[in-house]
Amino acid sequence: MFDRLGNRIDAVVVATPDPMHFPVAMAAMQLGKYVFVEKRMGQTIGEVRKLAQLAGEKKVATQMEIQGHAFEGMRILRELIDAGVLGDVREIHMWTDRPIWPQGVKAPDHSKGVPAVPPTLDWSLWLGVAPERAYDPAYLPFN
Repeated sequence: MFDRLGNRIDAVVVATPDPMHFPVAMAAMQLGKYVFVEKRMGQTIGEVRKLAQLAGEKKVATQMEIQGHAFEGMRILRELIDAGVLGDVREIHMWTDRPIWPQGVKAPDHSKGVPAVPPTLDWSLWLGVAPERAYDPAYLPFN
């Protein structure tokens, strides 16, 4: 895509399978593109630091998307607080419906065999640059 359209795009939204967020965001920023990347930005904190460093070097606006926080409501709230409309904010209470899916999922037990990869899935392509691992529905399609 970058080879074909590189001169005609200004920004990139990275919403690939998680293992590919870092390399795609890195490639876009190296070309001077603004990047809006889904969480998680990388597999390691080192990858995330590389993205931050490159964003500074290339002077490209970047943002990691966290559902709901990338939209107007959060910016309006910030403006209200900064303008003093709410008075002195001393305490904030927040709540969430999370986790709406299992957290801290353990590695699947393949001692009795490995599930077959669905015929419509290219598991290797989905893994991207992540370390090779056996397919399991605990990873994909998840919930």
